Order: sequence, then C-alpha cells, then structure tokens
Amino acid sequence: MTTFALKYLEYDDVYQEVKNKYDVRSTEFQILRFIAKASLRESLPIKVRNLLDMSSIASPATIHKAMKSLIAKGLLKVISDKFDARIKYLAPTPRAIRLFNELGELF
Repeated sequence: MTTFALKYLEYDDVYQEVKNKYDVRSTEFQILRFIAKASLRESLPIKVRNLLDMSSIASPATIHKAMKSLIAKGLLKVISDKFDARIKYLAPTPRAIRLFNELGELF
C-alpha cells in the first residue's frame, strides 16, 4: 500500500470520528465545508438564498433542513444584513472552526 493511500485511510478514520463527535451527517458536512471555505478564504458569509440555490449539494428542502440542524448544533450562525433585514447570511461558529482544525491536524 502506498503512503498516500495509507494517509487517506487514516484521514478517513479521523473524519468519521470527528463527524460522529460533532453529530454531523454527510450533507450537513458538505454544506458546512462550503460555508467555512468561503468564510475563511474570502472572509465573506454566504447568503441563505445562495445556499438554497445550490442544487448540486441537495434539494432546497434538504439544504434548509441541514442548515437548521447545523444552527441547532452550534456549528452555523445566522447574521442579518445591516441594511435589509430580509437578507440573512450564514457563517461558521468557533465550534465549526474547531471541527475543521481537528481534521486539519492530520496534515
């Protein structure tokens, strides 16, 4: 077995452990990862509307359910627009950043 294959398998074990520790399902993890990447790379929260339009992840109903679950688990926070209260943004919480830090320690 190659070093890369072994490293991936070790990562996958830890990935599963971290997902279980934070009680995150696969679709929730995809959504959280997307939001965290945008937030950390570009320092921009994601509009809820834009997230619901991402049919490549799941249906809007599934995304909405996952989003509510991630908020309830303390992994996402909702930020209201300063000028238009109808516009809501999503950003990772410090707890979500800890989740990704745990995964990042493998590299």
